[in-house]
Amino acid sequence: MFLPDFYEDMAYDGSPKLKDYIPTGVWFNLKEGSTIAGFINAEPLNNVMWNCHVYIYEKFRGNNSEQWAVQVADYLREHTGATKFLAITPYESAKHYAERAGFKLVGVLSSSIRKNGKLLNQYLLEI
Repeated sequence: MFLPDFYEDMAYDGSPKLKDYIPTGVWFNLKEGSTIAGFINAEPLNNVMWNCHVYIYEKFRGNNSEQWAVQVADYLREHTGATKFLAITPYESAKHYAERAGFKLVGVLSSSIRKNGKLLNQYLLEI
């Protein structure tokens, strides 16, 4: 099955090249029918809190796609005892996605990540 390249979209300045990347945490494949629609990576930060990173291919965004985030959170609650999830993103659209999935904005981390040579603020959200 062909999967469009997504690593460069997800990577920030200073990230390892794809060939050198070592996956961490738990990766969930998001499916629409038999097609991979995206991924959610969840990494435990401690015994109750996990950090989540969502990537959905553009053609699958919207149309209740935030339900995937809800399903992953429910799965992690049931199988790991997780009680808190964080999302950190410099993108307004990802912030809105997280809010539709039930996340609440906690604050803004100013000038906290670099993408394509530009220093960006990041939204910090929790559920």
